[in-house]
Amino acid sequence: MTPRPRKATAKTPAATAEVAVAVTVGAPPDGPEAASEETAPGTEVLATEADKEEDGPGAGFSLVHVVDVAMVLPNPNPVLVLEELAAPRRRLAIPIGLAEGTAISYALRGRTTPKPLTHELFVDVVNRLGGQVRAARLTLYTQGAYYAEVVVASSGAEHAVSCRPSDAIALALRQGAPATIAVASVLLDQLGTAGSTTG
Repeated sequence: MTPRPRKATAKTPAATAEVAVAVTVGAPPDGPEAASEETAPGTEVLATEADKEEDGPGAGFSLVHVVDVAMVLPNPNPVLVLEELAAPRRRLAIPIGLAEGTAISYALRGRTTPKPLTHELFVDVVNRLGGQVRAARLTLYTQGAYYAEVVVASSGAEHAVSCRPSDAIALALRQGAPATIAVASVLLDQLGTAGSTTG
């Protein structure tokens, strides 16, 4: 009996990207251990529609910056650490996926890749179509997961699109100024921890 020919399959090369992150042994730098971008039991904290009215970052929102992407051993996934730009400079730590942590770490450090990553492609397409990523906003924490939206400006209008926090922040970092990153103040009130006291 003649053996049937095997169907050729494309092989994906192993990832060789190196993540430049801080490594911490023990508890996460800030925030609840269960909080992540994946669904798990938890409480609900959200920004109301009134909170999201446009006025700077939006009424009810606080501007933040990315402090770092940290590995908290023995957890295999990184934690994204955000900090308020203004006093009291509270911090929020969000566990994210390794691929998203790599994308954010690259953007933070200005590292380039031989080919555009997905977030770079998205921003480039938006820009070439005359649009602009204007903001990444964390809006909700429920059932152990954080939710966000990315705000894209196009043709004089702004469009808020629901997405994961890591994706929204990776896009905002790649757009650069004037893109901002903001967190609903209610999230910082209930889940934030004390941050740095200096510059």
